[in-house]
Amino acid sequence: MSYPRPHSRGIFLALLLAPLMSGCSEPPGAGASPGGPLPDNKQAPAAVQWVDATVPAGTAIRLVLADKVGSGTSRRGVLFRSTLKEPVKVEGAEVLPAGSVFQGIVSQVTAAGQGGAQKGGSMVLLIKTVYTPAGAGATVAAELTEIGGGSAGANGPSLSTRAAAGARRTGVVVLEGNHGKDVLLDVGTPLTIRLSEPLVIKVKK
Repeated sequence: MSYPRPHSRGIFLALLLAPLMSGCSEPPGAGASPGGPLPDNKQAPAAVQWVDATVPAGTAIRLVLADKVGSGTSRRGVLFRSTLKEPVKVEGAEVLPAGSVFQGIVSQVTAAGQGGAQKGGSMVLLIKTVYTPAGAGATVAAELTEIGGGSAGANGPSLSTRAAAGARRTGVVVLEGNHGKDVLLDVGTPLTIRLSEPLVIKVKK
C-alpha cells in the first residue's frame, strides 16, 4: 500500500479548499442588499426675510393695560405695559399682531392733595416702544386719547392737554383725578392711543 508524498498532500488540500476560498474573495459589501441609510435630499428651509412696514401717523390703536398705575402709588419713571387688543393692518397686511406689547413710562405723577385738599392726583403716561410676538421692536410716538372706552368720565380720570416735561411735544395728555381723588388705572383698563408720528417696524416677508 502506497501513501501520497508530503508535497502531493499539500496540492491535494489546495485543490479541495480552492472553491471555498473563491467565495471569500469578494470585496466587503459586494452582493449585499441595499439596506443602509438613504441620503437626505431635503432642502434646507429658506432664511426668514424681514422688511420695513409703516403704520401711518394718526392711526388709532386700542390697547389693554397689563400693569396697574396710579397717581397715589406709581413713581415717576416707572415702566408699564399694555397689550394690543386688535391687530393693526396696513393695506390689508398685518403689521402689528394682536398681543403685541406696548411699553410706556410714567413721565409725571402728582398724588392727590398736593397743592390743596381738593386737588386731584395727576399722571402723564408716555408710550415709548412696541414689541411684536415675532420679536420685532420699534419706538413709538403717540398720545393717549381714550381711557376705558371714553375720553372722560364723571368718576374716572379726565384727560387734558398741556405742557409737560420729558415729552417729545409741548402738548401731552395729562390724566387728572376728579373730586380730589387719585388717578387709578387697573389691569385690564382699555386705552386708545393715536400715533403722532409714523411707526416703522420690521415684519416677516
